[in-house]
Amino acid sequence: HKKEFIDKLKKIDSIDKQKELLNLIGVAWVGLVKTNFNKSIDPLGKKWTDVNYIKYRNGNRVARISNPLLDTGRLVGSFSHNIQGNTLIVGTPVIYADTHQKGLNGVKRRQFLPFNNQFKGTSFQKKASQILEMYIDKKIKK
Repeated sequence: HKKEFIDKLKKIDSIDKQKELLNLIGVAWVGLVKTNFNKSIDPLGKKWTDVNYIKYRNGNRVARISNPLLDTGRLVGSFSHNIQGNTLIVGTPVIYADTHQKGLNGVKRRQFLPFNNQFKGTSFQKKASQILEMYIDKKIKK
């Protein structure tokens, strides 16, 4: 099956087909970021560290924050994808995102995108593989 798959993959030779495929993967990956935020897990499925504080509104105790980084929804709602040449970029313009992604300045790391050296085995890699196979089976003539 591997040789057959590689032969089909070689047929994705036009820029339009490549961009269409990258767009499908980009949409799916942004969806994975949002799903992982809601589950408070990193790309490998590891639970984020809980937030240990009480939320106050107008001086009144409201509730304990149970899902980190979902208080306002600003960060999770800011993710998008972009295609530059034959490269897919998923990210956010929110300035404090890197602080949480990498765990900088005393903030506990709550990673939402895989680092380049840990892509293999993540839900992002699995989703890309599923989309690639579907695309090849539906769009590329055998």
